[in-house]
Amino acid sequence: SDVCSSDLEESKKQRIQTRVAFLERYGSVSIENRSWPEATKAFAEIESLSPRSEIALLGRRSIEAGMAEEQTQFIGYWTGQAIAELESGRLDEATAAARQVIDKYPNHPEATNILNRITTARVAQSRNAALAAARAQMEQRKWNDAIQTAKSILATSPDDPDAKAIIADATRSEERRVGKEC
Repeated sequence: SDVCSSDLEESKKQRIQTRVAFLERYGSVSIENRSWPEATKAFAEIESLSPRSEIALLGRRSIEAGMAEEQTQFIGYWTGQAIAELESGRLDEATAAARQVIDKYPNHPEATNILNRITTARVAQSRNAALAAARAQMEQRKWNDAIQTAKSILATSPDDPDAKAIIADATRSEERRVGKEC
C-alpha cells in the first residue's frame, strides 16, 4: 500500500512538473508575442501548482518589464509622430497622433504638452489667415472690412500689434475717403 501511494505521489509530482514546464514555455512564448493576459494566466497557474515558484516570479517580472517596454515604445512612436506632423504644419495629423497616446494614457504629460502646442499653432494659423485677409481688404480699399477683420483678431489677442496697425491705417484711410466726399 505504501508503494502504491508513493507511486501515486511520484506520478502526481511528475504531472505537475510536466504541466509547469509546459506553462513556462507557453508563458515565455506569450511574453515574446506580447500576449500579456495569456502570459499572466500561465504564470498564475504555475504559482497555484507550485507556490512561491521562482519560475512564476521571473515570469511576472518579465511580463512587467515587457509591458513597460511596450508602453515606452508606443508613447515614443506616437509622440514622435505628433511632433513631426506639428513641425510640418499638419495639425490634424499631429492631433490624431497625440490622441493615440492620450486615449491610452490620459493626462500623459508629453502628449498633453504636444496638444497644447497644436492649439497654439492653430491660433497662430488663424491669426495669420485673418491678417492676410485684412491686408488684402486694405489693398482692395475695403477699409471697414479690414477694420472688422482686425477687430476679430483683437477679440482673442487684445495687444496684437499687427491688428492694431491695420485698424489705425484703415481708419485713417476711411477718414480721408469720407473727407474727400464732403
